[in-house]
Amino acid sequence: MGGGSLGGLSSALALRCVNCDVDVFERSGGAMKSRGAGLVVQTGLVDFLKEHGIVAEEAISIPAYKRQYLSQDGNIQWEEQTLQRMTSWDSIYRQLRNALPSNLYHNGKRLTH
Repeated sequence: MGGGSLGGLSSALALRCVNCDVDVFERSGGAMKSRGAGLVVQTGLVDFLKEHGIVAEEAISIPAYKRQYLSQDGNIQWEEQTLQRMTSWDSIYRQLRNALPSNLYHNGKRLTH
């Protein structure tokens, strides 16, 4: 299968659970680079991680207790008290990547057919 980012790794792990032989091919030759932070942890991600015994929600995220909406000049336009768990692309990627055996992940390889 092609693509060694979050989608490719998630697909590979799910397919392995139903006894499929899977190899992941990532065309980038080096280590995958972070794609940023400030991601809200969705219930589907937590369920997937638990189902595959990868990691607890607390290991990849931190709680945020307030959401603020800012105007272009930086003033608070509106805020609400709400509990959300926040994470980063890198935190999720590392956990998924660590769950897939290294011999099944191929950097610098382009899948052509």
